[in-house]
Amino acid sequence: VSQSRYAGDEFKTEETNLKTISDDSAKVLIETRSAFQELERRLKLYESDKCPSCEADLSGPFHENMKSQLIENKEREAEKITESEDALIKIKEAESDLKSKKVTLTEKGNKITLKIKEIQSEIKRMENVKTCSEIKTLEKIINNLNETKDKLNEDSFKIVECIVTGK
Repeated sequence: VSQSRYAGDEFKTEETNLKTISDDSAKVLIETRSAFQELERRLKLYESDKCPSCEADLSGPFHENMKSQLIENKEREAEKITESEDALIKIKEAESDLKSKKVTLTEKGNKITLKIKEIQSEIKRMENVKTCSEIKTLEKIINNLNETKDKLNEDSFKIVECIVTGK
């Protein structure tokens, strides 16, 4: 029981970590998109080579240099957007994978627990009938199921570790 609680805690911890990373990545993506849009807005001022307010000439060396820097910054921000979107997709996939594995392991654990209860109930019924050989057989089955359940918990640790390490 303590191992399964520990596995549940591991899943909860990993889910929390992935949620935090996902939220942080989404925030970075929003900030990057905002910076990109601001650069686009500033670059539009140079489209007509005239200041929209005073109609001063914007084609001199100072403004050419400023426009070049804005274009470079815009390209960098576009790359950051792509990287952030790709990272966010991977994080969402990892979250989905973790949830799926958690559900699968929980279902398997529940089935094993149910089977153990059924067999224990059958043992109690048989104890009243005093059929020792059948009881021993059922006790072996219970032991095997408990071992399978322990193995399942060990596998859940390995799955969480694989998800965490990305292997």
